[in-house]
Amino acid sequence: MGFSRLYGLSRTATKRSAWTDDESELTNVTNELTIALMRNKLVAVSTEITTEPQFKKWMQRELAPFKFFPRDVITNSFRGDAKRQCRVA
Repeated sequence: MGFSRLYGLSRTATKRSAWTDDESELTNVTNELTIALMRNKLVAVSTEITTEPQFKKWMQRELAPFKFFPRDVITNSFRGDAKRQCRVA
């Protein structure tokens, strides 16, 4: 059970805390990771950077050659229940 492609994107976001004053050098640092995995025609994306609505909007704008399935549909497919939840073209 291998995969054909793996992509990763990491981003570091810094933001001043609301409780610090303007001259403070203290900041919150968040490391964010996105991973995309491809096997045959199946593409899975796991991200903390982009929200689901933002990701859907990007897919529509870019005319992505794949279809979005909610997390619960994908999760249930591993238990064999996905056929009842969606039609795959």
